[in-house]
Amino acid sequence: MYQLFATMSARQSQQIDRMIELQNRRRDAYQRYLAAFNGYSSLFDLYPPPAESSKERIEAVKEYWLAYGSLFQIASDPVLLAASDFHKVAWVNDTDLTGEAYDQEFKTLYATMIIEMRKDAFERTELSQKLVEERIPFDLNPRS
Repeated sequence: MYQLFATMSARQSQQIDRMIELQNRRRDAYQRYLAAFNGYSSLFDLYPPPAESSKERIEAVKEYWLAYGSLFQIASDPVLLAASDFHKVAWVNDTDLTGEAYDQEFKTLYATMIIEMRKDAFERTELSQKLVEERIPFDLNPRS
């Protein structure tokens, strides 16, 4: 009986260890993706922005695609869907929206992605969609 209990406990412990490892890997992948997107976006804070063929821009694009691609095998379903929706608008620019409508869509998709990442990596979040939208780390209306 003791041996059966010990075997079950060992299996449960292994299962918990695998879940923790997966959660850590997902956190790392989410962090890498956000850092890659932010890294590329920050290039346009420079004046003039780097040329399309510049080494820094090529490296930023490469890192973004590697980070985005890595989500497909590790992200939970809700995170992958939210990230791909965000990617479609923010990276590929597959939208007819412009101006304020584009800005609102960007905020909504970014906030949705962040909330899904937080739920997956930390099992929950108490932040509302609106609260995250109001605090996104991008200045969509730069002052001249």
